[in-house]
Amino acid sequence: MLVLTRGLKQQIMIDGGLVTVTVLEIRGGRVRLGIEAPRGIEVRRRELDDTPVAEPEPALST
Repeated sequence: MLVLTRGLKQQIMIDGGLVTVTVLEIRGGRVRLGIEAPRGIEVRRRELDDTPVAEPEPALST
């Protein structure tokens, strides 16, 4: 894991600048980040990946 310290409006570039993370706001213990990425790259919060996804029902054979 890479750990960085960034200030307001500072950025982190990932994959040669393909993805850019910008610190938008720091208020108390909360930080707002802006993430710019191409449409083909999915950006999700980690806690959403921990949510179980229901498996589809198997098709009935006739």
